[in-house]
Amino acid sequence: ELNYNMDFITKGLSISGKVAYDDIGNYTVKFTPGSIPAYRIVLGEEYENGYKLVRAVDSEATDTKESYGTRYKNLYLEAAINYARTFGKHKVTALALYNQRTQENPSFEFDLPKGLLGFVGRVTYNYDNRYLAEFNVGYNGSENFAEGRRFGLFPAFSIGWILTEEKFIPKNKILT
Repeated sequence: ELNYNMDFITKGLSISGKVAYDDIGNYTVKFTPGSIPAYRIVLGEEYENGYKLVRAVDSEATDTKESYGTRYKNLYLEAAINYARTFGKHKVTALALYNQRTQENPSFEFDLPKGLLGFVGRVTYNYDNRYLAEFNVGYNGSENFAEGRRFGLFPAFSIGWILTEEKFIPKNKILT
């Protein structure tokens, strides 16, 4: 992850980026001896140390198998522009973000990579830590959806009022 402060353009501005790549695979070697030595505990002096060899190792009858397992690849990219600034009792933040994820997995149908692509925006406003507003929008897509309907717009908003920050609410009292 990289972050870069851009205060030289305007105070509170920054950019960031992330990259993550996973390449996962496995290689297996299985060694099976033909036979494993086996001993039986016996009482008596006719056997050395009280053990009798029941089955010896057959070094000629061994089996080695090598196999390559599935290989998975994941790539995630993200780039963002952030803004956060306070003007007296007013606090404003904004975010514009691009993200992308690609996954390759042989167990996927038709052995095709899967991916997600998205653009996100958010603006928040806070007045005196009492009155809050936020607007979010996402434009996201995936090839998992039907052709012609692979992208969708997803807006959201919220408003809030922190009642306990009002002057008419006694401090240090629990509201029930």
